[in-house]
Amino acid sequence: MADGSVGAPALPPASGIRRGVSILARLACALRRGARNLSIPLAGLVFAAFVALPLLTLFVRDPWSQTLSVLGNPIVKSAVEVSLISTSVATGLTAIFGVPLGYLLARYRFPGKAIVTGLVYFPLVLPPLVAGILLELVWGQSGTIEQFLEPRGLLFVDELSGIVLCQIFVSSPFIVVAARSAFERLDQDLEEAARTMGADTLRVFWSIAVPLSLRSIMAGITLSWMRSFGEFGATSIVAYHPFSFPIYVSEVFGTIPFAQMLPLALLAVVMCAVVLTIAAALERVGVVGLIIGRLTARRTSPSS
Repeated sequence: MADGSVGAPALPPASGIRRGVSILARLACALRRGARNLSIPLAGLVFAAFVALPLLTLFVRDPWSQTLSVLGNPIVKSAVEVSLISTSVATGLTAIFGVPLGYLLARYRFPGKAIVTGLVYFPLVLPPLVAGILLELVWGQSGTIEQFLEPRGLLFVDELSGIVLCQIFVSSPFIVVAARSAFERLDQDLEEAARTMGADTLRVFWSIAVPLSLRSIMAGITLSWMRSFGEFGATSIVAYHPFSFPIYVSEVFGTIPFAQMLPLALLAVVMCAVVLTIAAALERVGVVGLIIGRLTARRTSPSS
């Protein structure tokens, strides 16, 4: 005989199955939504890890003491100095002429604009050795221009000036493209308002366009410096001497054990990291913007 207690009624089998299916469906939807939300960050992290892995391996495997001792080599020291000097000069000259070119392409329509735009991008797709051959045709010892400059003592073959020439050619697109993109995003009404107040094109360029686009321009300058520092192909044809740092690394590669190449690689990585840090610091504290702002204030002051 059954006791008098009353138990909870059992769920019908069909109702329990439906509830289980509903829970699984909600769980699958949440997982799918989470996967979609994480897909872009995960893709970015995978690529970042791909770039970082060689650097981390270099830091782990290379003794820092050997890298410091490499700087005691006079040839290495000279190559580093040549690269730092030529890269800085090339980047400065490219910025002086490249930023106005970016403004020209962003603001004006003129015949042949598409051709000029193509020429800006051309060094990016041209093989570096071919770029060196083209530069040799113009600036070489028997080149179109060099034959007029050589009697006046202006030489480019196997000279520091030749290294600068090659670096300008291969790195110029980074500054021009970055500046043009920044100027195209800038509200033109600000420039028009300045013109209605009597500002000419030069004053509008320095007082409005450049300060408001400075962040992108600085990014282009940094990329240009990096590309110039690593330039090898065109330089190896036009100005193999004096040794720049990439040329020196190529010169000793294969003549010394691979392990002895690691300090040179670490030295290059450290120098590039220092440049990136300085560029980020300048952008963060606004030093460059402050300088341009003061220069602009002087240009636009009533006494001027």
